[in-house]
Parts: sequence; structure tokens; C-alpha cells
Amino acid sequence: MMMKVCKDFGIKRLVFQHVNEGFKVAPEMAAQGVMASVFSDWWAYKLEVYNSTAYNAAILTRNGVVTSINSDDAELMRHLYHETAKTQKYGNLTDDEALALITINPAKQLGVENRIGSIEVGKDGDIVIFKNHPLSVYAIPSLTIVDGIVRFDREKDADDMRLMVDPRQDLQLTTFLQDYRSKDSCLEGVENFMSLFNLNAEEQ
Repeated sequence: MMMKVCKDFGIKRLVFQHVNEGFKVAPEMAAQGVMASVFSDWWAYKLEVYNSTAYNAAILTRNGVVTSINSDDAELMRHLYHETAKTQKYGNLTDDEALALITINPAKQLGVENRIGSIEVGKDGDIVIFKNHPLSVYAIPSLTIVDGIVRFDREKDADDMRLMVDPRQDLQLTTFLQDYRSKDSCLEGVENFMSLFNLNAEEQ
């Protein structure tokens, strides 16, 4: 119904979001040039995805639907290369097909494929270089380049203090609390906030 309405009104760029049961109408979507943005493997957690499947993205892709993997979860959004790797387990997509789900395909859906989404002359220099295969759970981002400028270099940047926290280190929580309160009022009136953190090494 939606595709027919959009066709009647001449809407050319149509992307169905969270179309987790899109595999049911994949040929029809491909025929009209309708694209799909889906979760990798979520199903049966509410009525409209009760019959979904982890093979959804692969079926859409193999039917010629320009498909992307997305998430509206703040944590999973940071690991889309892991999410898209699931299409290799569920659907046997190639490396190129799987990577396209989080690179060139979403760029096409947004209408910015002339600038981003693939490594080509004239496009924005937005690149991440990984140690180990980017679709592997062992992938480690080593270098991040945005607009041709190195924004992160694992070899040169300072160590991430969250990895090895020294319990004797002065965390300057007073400054932290002041900064936090200046940006967000949710901590106003909290009197015991400092006592939760102001522990010395022996107490920890």
C-alpha cells in the first residue's frame, strides 16, 4: 500500500525504516527501487516483527534491495561492523556485500553517495583503519581519518585512562561535579554524590 501511494505521488527515494519483515516483499521492493534499513537479527520482541528473521538483510540484499543495517540503541550503534557481520552467519554475504550495509548503501539511502560511503577520488576522506578484519570481534580501530585529517591514532594518542584506572589517582571529582551540574540539572540537590566516589585506595 505504501509503495503504491508513493508511486502515485512520484516519490522516488523511498527507504523503509526498521523493515524487519521486508523479506516478505523483497522482490516488490526491488522492482520499485524501494530501499530498506533494518536491524541485524532482532525478531519476535513485538507484534510487528513477530515473523522476522536474522536472514532478513541477506534476503533483501540478494533480491536487489539497497539495504543498510541500523540500530536505535546507543551501544549497538557503536558496533555496526559487528552487527553487519551477522549477515555472513545468517545469509553468507560476502565481505563486500556485508560492508556495503554500513558504508555505501546508507549513503545511497541518504542521497549523499557522491560524497561518502566508498573510497574514491573526490569523495570526503572519512576512513577507519582496523587492526584485524573489520567484521571480526577482534577488530581494533587503529586510525580514524575525517575529512582527510587524522582524528585518532592508536599509536600516538594518549592511553585511554578508562582502561587502566589508578585507584590512588586524584580524580578531581569536585571539578567534575561542578562541570556536570553546569550542563545538566539532574544532580541539583544531591548532597551525597561526592561520598560515593571519594574513596581512598585502601577503602577500594
